[in-house]
Amino acid sequence: MAGYQGTLSPDPFDKPKHDALAGSEYMPGGLPSENPEKDDALQTKIMESLEAHVEIDASGIQVAVKNGFISLTGIARNDDNKATIEALVESTDGVRDVASLIEVDSISDLFRSMSGNDDFMIQDKN
Repeated sequence: MAGYQGTLSPDPFDKPKHDALAGSEYMPGGLPSENPEKDDALQTKIMESLEAHVEIDASGIQVAVKNGFISLTGIARNDDNKATIEALVESTDGVRDVASLIEVDSISDLFRSMSGNDDFMIQDKN
């Protein structure tokens, strides 16, 4: 498994990418975090959990935390990988709720299913 390379996004809460975020507690109107140290600790805990999980590749996932609310963005290798990442994050102590904007790498998933090779992933040559 590749090591987790997620980073704290600039502030996905200020510009919703999905209707589910608009007008909800995920959109606190640009207010600062109530406890940045607690959010940083929760993000570290989540990243370490993702990295330690041997059955998933979370290298294409970004995790943002604000007041215990989690925003997940990025690309998962397949639907099972996405579901496992979301479940792992949702079960983490201190997480109030999760908004997942994770997309599935459908082209790699298609080639994996056709080839029977679970390790197949299209690599960007740029």
